[in-house]
Amino acid sequence: MNREKIALLITIISALIISLLVITLMFIKSQLIIAKVSVGGVNIGLMDKINAYQIISAKIPSQITFKYGSDILFQGDKTEIGLIYDPVKSIIEAQKINRSFDNIAYAKNISIPVIYNEDAIISKINKLPENYQPAQNAKLEITNGIISEVKEINGLEFDFNQLANSITNNPFSGEYELTMIESQPNIKLEDLSKTKADVENILKTNLTLTQNKKIKERIEVKIISTLIGFEQLDSEVKAVVEEAKIDKYLDTLKNRLSVKASPVVKYQNGEIADNGKIGSQLNIEKLKKDILDNIAQEKNIELEFIETDPATKIVEQPFQPGLYAGKYIEIDLSTQRLAAFNGQNKDYEFVVSSGKWSMPTPSGTFTINSKNPRAYSSKYNLYMPYWMAFIGSTYGLHALPEWANGYKEGENHLGVPVSHGCVRLSTENASTLYNWAEIGTTVVIHK
Repeated sequence: MNREKIALLITIISALIISLLVITLMFIKSQLIIAKVSVGGVNIGLMDKINAYQIISAKIPSQITFKYGSDILFQGDKTEIGLIYDPVKSIIEAQKINRSFDNIAYAKNISIPVIYNEDAIISKINKLPENYQPAQNAKLEITNGIISEVKEINGLEFDFNQLANSITNNPFSGEYELTMIESQPNIKLEDLSKTKADVENILKTNLTLTQNKKIKERIEVKIISTLIGFEQLDSEVKAVVEEAKIDKYLDTLKNRLSVKASPVVKYQNGEIADNGKIGSQLNIEKLKKDILDNIAQEKNIELEFIETDPATKIVEQPFQPGLYAGKYIEIDLSTQRLAAFNGQNKDYEFVVSSGKWSMPTPSGTFTINSKNPRAYSSKYNLYMPYWMAFIGSTYGLHALPEWANGYKEGENHLGVPVSHGCVRLSTENASTLYNWAEIGTTVVIHK
């Protein structure tokens, strides 16, 4: 081989070696962070990402202390206040720095992003400084149709922007000083002029709720005042009929005006003891729409009720036909039912209301000793229609009582022991039993 060929071969090999070295150096350079780059003040130049992350992470404090003057307001794990450091983002940014030789001579420090939760910090502070006062927005208060204006108040609160800067500039300290700054309310009284006008318009609502043309409820100023709420969007406050409040009101109205279905009661032998009653449930979805569609209007709204079928209840026969040859009355306290027998034949069966637990109806065998179509109790100042006494003049059978002011207790008490010891029946059933029974008729009461 002549010298020229040898020289050419050496040149080619040298070029390949140099190229390989350049490629290797460029690869290493691409994997390493450029020299003189720091994160949070810690030099990570000429390190790879993993090594840099390990060094930075090891310096991040797990325990944080917040001070205000000489007082320690918080001392604990950073996760308690939602404080999160993000060194990965900083290291990625460091690796992306331009690797041209022009930048090698320049040092660069990259801060570590932090995330924190202001509400969590406030909730974890042992004791807020005496001068701490959140800003209070202006607001409107409504009581029985009267609108009161409450003026805004400036506050003095923690300067979280300053805290963020402190943590960013000195991320590895773990101890930071909180400072206070005057805070401004978002809503001022002057911002509520349109809101007040909206409230005044809503208060014009005057709705009369009727059932079969009989007035059941009036939605006027007193009620509508309790239904108004406010929705805030930035610095705008809107007066609305609040859905949660109207739902609560309608639920109360439903419980008051609806009638529960009473079950069909059957004995195990198939005999029907009580035919039950169809119930009626107030259609609150329709009523809600009717109310919302007529805010600020004066209108009559006819209530709609939905019929509910009674359930069927199978019970054991609580009575014993044929206890006596003639007429007798048997009362079962456990089922709150009364049966009128004539020997083996049951002439009537009614639901009753006996004495409440603190004033129970006595058990035993008694006889009707007197009758009065409208007895009066001076002790309770009420009338007891179709009175039939069976223990002296103290205990008796009678219709639902009528109070001196004209109020008559409803039939929804029947089936529930709520009386003062007597046995109550509906007015219709009490009249039937009064005309059926005679003085001297046996009354058997058992549980």
